Amino acid sequence: MRRMTNTAATPMTTRMIAGSLATVVTLVCAGMAGLSAVERSQTASGAIMFVALALVMVVCSHLLPALARDSKVVRWVFVACVGVTLYNHAYFFQSEKDASSAAAVAAVQPSADVLGIQAQLDLIVARALPVVAADMSNAKASVARAVAALERCSSRDVRCTSAQATLEVAKAKVDALHDERAQAIRAEGLREQLALAMTAHSAKVAAAGGNKVDISIARMLGIDASTVATATSILQSVVLEVVGALLWAVALPQKPVATPVHEVRRDRRIHIRLPEVRVVRPYAIEARPVPPRLIGWVQKAMAQHVGHPRDSPAAA
Repeated sequence: MRRMTNTAATPMTTRMIAGSLATVVTLVCAGMAGLSAVERSQTASGAIMFVALALVMVVCSHLLPALARDSKVVRWVFVACVGVTLYNHAYFFQSEKDASSAAAVAAVQPSADVLGIQAQLDLIVARALPVVAADMSNAKASVARAVAALERCSSRDVRCTSAQATLEVAKAKVDALHDERAQAIRAEGLREQLALAMTAHSAKVAAAGGNKVDISIARMLGIDASTVATATSILQSVVLEVVGALLWAVALPQKPVATPVHEVRRDRRIHIRLPEVRVVRPYAIEARPVPPRLIGWVQKAMAQHVGHPRDSPAAA
């Protein structure tokens, strides 16, 4: 006969504690999945559907293993639900990381070096150095032509007012281009300093926006910090899902197991055990066997002593 018995009964106190912890874990996972669903949606109706889908996936991934322990189909459904839930959790972790990075970057003060160099660059109105160099070459050629014209004019002993004016204008243009060239060279140097200052400031901003632990692990493993952040997010999500499923498995009662129970039927009749009586049989008295040679000797003797009874062995 088989009876339904629970061979591994869990104490009620343990089940109550596990149920409380499982409820907390499920609420945490549901909240994370719901927030990530809201962030991905663009409309109110879409947000409602995304949130409902996320909650269903979380509840199924936590309760299915406890409700159907021996079903292989349920195991595959559980794996699918966990996969969808992990995506929601990873999206939530990434969104929070981006928001934290943006706040940290906004808190970084602008670099004083960058501001000072940029202010100096704003005051320089010189053109690019290659353009100034080209104009300088043309201006020097104009000065050379003006000098040649002035010399030709002076050889004729005439007033060379026009040639002299042309030479003065050419020289003034060369002088102006010399100043502009100096400013262009200074601007090039300031731009190089600005690039260095902006690189240092960008490194400072990146350090403020990144997670120090992720950066340290990335340096140790030789990988990107974003890869470390994604891997840790998935790991945390997996741990949450597994802990939730295990706690619900402990909290919910297990299915009773049919075990064979042997019933012993007792006979109510009273049995009186009497002492055992042994029957002793007497020894049977039998005639002793007579040897055959003795019989033959007697017969022979009686035949020889017929008429002499006193000499016979029988008489003797």
